[in-house]
Amino acid sequence: MELKRAPFGSRSGRIYHANVRGAARAGGTLRAAPLQSPAMDESRFLQLADQTFRRLQDLLEPIDPDQVDYELAGDVFKLSFANGVKSVLNTQRPTRQLWLAARSKAWHFSYDEATGRWMDDKGEGVELFACLRELVRDFAGATL
Repeated sequence: MELKRAPFGSRSGRIYHANVRGAARAGGTLRAAPLQSPAMDESRFLQLADQTFRRLQDLLEPIDPDQVDYELAGDVFKLSFANGVKSVLNTQRPTRQLWLAARSKAWHFSYDEATGRWMDDKGEGVELFACLRELVRDFAGATL
């Protein structure tokens, strides 16, 4: 089991999480399953991530920045809502995913080539932009 500093931890930076996803218990020890190589190459992933960030910018542009403001820096897209709530969308290059943190929750989205959409990796049918629309509606009272 590997302990890592949580990417969106407390100000003190003392929040940790255990990376046990895909791990199997064997002989009383926890062993991580080997990572499978993503089928998508990095350049394709970065192209899709960039298109996604640009689309999100275009959708947010007409909304009053006092309701929801955003900042794009490299692979990190930050949303700041008037009520103080913050949300972060960022790339995870090794897994070829976009990760979204909001509402004390995290989602991991993988690109589905068949549908052209970013879908949650838990198989719950959550689509990235549907999730973002809900966040903007709930925290800014605006339509994305």
